[in-house]
Amino acid sequence: MNTIQFSYTFESSQDHCPFAFVISVDGTAVDTVNEFDNTYSGAVDISDDAAEHMLEICMQGKTAEHTKINDTGEIVDDILVAVKNLCLDDIELGHTFLEHATYSHDFNGTQDPVTVPFAGVMGCNGVVRFKFSTPAYLWLLENL
Repeated sequence: MNTIQFSYTFESSQDHCPFAFVISVDGTAVDTVNEFDNTYSGAVDISDDAAEHMLEICMQGKTAEHTKINDTGEIVDDILVAVKNLCLDDIELGHTFLEHATYSHDFNGTQDPVTVPFAGVMGCNGVVRFKFSTPAYLWLLENL
């Protein structure tokens, strides 16, 4: 069995991020992050036995108290989390990750659920999904 490695960094817009993150591959949780200060870096090994894989990053625990809104309804302060430095087998995906990832959320329960292209930042509880195939080097050749 061969393995491939994903590594990633979460960077909070505030000094402390009180949210939880569950990183799953093919429906199985492989890393859990419960709060972090400014940045968190992690890595997971994935079996490359299957032809297609789904990496999911699920943010949980954001509430209305984490977003400050002024009298005119504008957001004046918020905690956002950027997903940065996503690497597949030590190759940083950069824009390729954004081209292939989606973000599903419901604006923390205030609007209907949406699935949109992922822009690199999570501001609501929801799931970023990134589908890729193995062998990883072929996927990278076709998509970088």
